[in-house]
Amino acid sequence: MRNHKTGIALLLILVLLCAELPLNANAAKTYTGTIVKDNIFFRSRPSTSSGWILRFKKDDEVQISGEDGDFYKVTFNGRNGYVMKKFVKLSTAAAALFGKSAAPTEKADPKMAGITKISQIKVPATTKKGSSGQHVLALQQALKLKGFYKALINSKFDDTTVAAVKAYQKSAGLSQTGAADYATIKKLFGKDAADYKPTPTPTPKKTATPKPTATVKASKGETEELDWFSKGKSVFSSGVTFQVKDVRTGKVWTCKRLYAGNHLDAEPLTASDTATMKAAYGGNFNYVRRPVLVKINGHVYAGSMYGVPHGDFNIKDNNFDGQFCIHFTGSKTSSSKVVDSAHQAAIQKALKASW
Repeated sequence: MRNHKTGIALLLILVLLCAELPLNANAAKTYTGTIVKDNIFFRSRPSTSSGWILRFKKDDEVQISGEDGDFYKVTFNGRNGYVMKKFVKLSTAAAALFGKSAAPTEKADPKMAGITKISQIKVPATTKKGSSGQHVLALQQALKLKGFYKALINSKFDDTTVAAVKAYQKSAGLSQTGAADYATIKKLFGKDAADYKPTPTPTPKKTATPKPTATVKASKGETEELDWFSKGKSVFSSGVTFQVKDVRTGKVWTCKRLYAGNHLDAEPLTASDTATMKAAYGGNFNYVRRPVLVKINGHVYAGSMYGVPHGDFNIKDNNFDGQFCIHFTGSKTSSSKVVDSAHQAAIQKALKASW
């Protein structure tokens, strides 16, 4: 009798094990996803503070094997890691597995047919919620290429378009108005909007440049005025490090010179330096000019900075993906190549401060 019961028990265990096999097979499956934009971090852990393995390029394909919060667990080129969900376009199979809608493809959206890059789209005029027509069409096409507009293109500036514009503005460090204003069109297309008129925009006064006084001898530690084009470039040689002090908060951090063109382009040296610089801005980087003191080679120079990371960068582990600008007396902006009066006003405030 005991042998009979033992045989039945073993049979039941075998049945249960066989029933488990399909579930384990499904769990081992992977599903294809596509990266929707360039320079997306492939991280070692599912956290934005995690170290990163490499940067994905747009249209890189990854194999998705699971999810963890805001991240998918993926395999790429034989390496395992994590990528944020919002930067991955799911295949139909993956969308079904994770209970999401697959992003519309070119076949599903005929108004994207043949469009693979923003340069193929005619630069639109500014638009806002309630607008419709060809200018909204162009805006939606560009936002879709960037991965921010997921719906089918309808040429109507509706709530979905507002949300896509705000998401793009946030990623680009712009004011999140939800309207396709001049700044948004310029950042998205790399050109001014079709209805842009430069005359209403005030031009920084070139005559506001104060006379350089960098040649005047200063006592050690005394704040000096540095004429950028006559002396500044030689002070900030390639790769040199220096300290920056925010006049308003007194916070100090270390930076490294990246470029010295029309003004000084710099990078925070470490992640700790980036955190201090961000704290000086109240926790959010922006384009507000701030008076600063720059200490280098025993000298303290009056300057002006804005902290939004942009453009090239060399330091990969400082949590600051880009460079920021520091202006001195007579320095110029990169785009308009004029002396910016707001920077010069901030420099004059910095001249009254001391290290």
